[in-house]
Amino acid sequence: MAPGLATAEKAYESVDENSLYVRMGGYDVISNVIDDFLTKSWADPKIAHFFVGMGTDTRNQLRQKNKNLMCYTTGGPCRVINRPLEVVHVGLGVTDADFYVIVDHIMVSLKKFKVAEKERGELHAKLLSLKPKIVLTADVPLKAPKREGLDESAQLENALGISNFNIGRYSEALSHFETASKKDSSVGEYHFNEAMALDKLGKHELAAKHFGAAQANAQGNARITESKILKAQVSK
Repeated sequence: MAPGLATAEKAYESVDENSLYVRMGGYDVISNVIDDFLTKSWADPKIAHFFVGMGTDTRNQLRQKNKNLMCYTTGGPCRVINRPLEVVHVGLGVTDADFYVIVDHIMVSLKKFKVAEKERGELHAKLLSLKPKIVLTADVPLKAPKREGLDESAQLENALGISNFNIGRYSEALSHFETASKKDSSVGEYHFNEAMALDKLGKHELAAKHFGAAQANAQGNARITESKILKAQVSK
């Protein structure tokens, strides 16, 4: 949902009469809800900064794309194409608090347009299920604490790799991790992260090699020494 621009389009297909889409009132209700919730969001000082600089055309696009996304999410005749939510929202810095402000606005708009409590609850659950793809500032699978005494350019490459890894861009992540480990091959974490990316890409033999290098250069790093995936790969 907002503040990002999800890409979706309306596709006139058959709709399950028991779908949430139908029970909410169909596309007209969804259109009214999105218009109302976005109008409130643009005026809300807690989240208005996400929309600064948006002209009329961009705001109209945001309206339509969010209408189609809600239509799709509720089982309506729309389909989402391209640009996954996590790609749309990466770099925006949406926090838990921001997310819940947006959800609250949607809930108020649903009630305003007479969507029943049961259906509001169902949509609320669906919105919460999207949170990991929108709030990307929470705990993530990999972290990049800065360490004194290590090559700063290698640390930067490692951090860039982690940013890509955490949104599923494993090929891009691998490129950064490879550069980091080449700049400073003595840091086990760089090898470990490289191995994790290789494993995600299905290159398990290469992953095992780098898990071994990570183990050899662990230097007491518990994340490496206690890693179940490392132990499983190295023991093959």
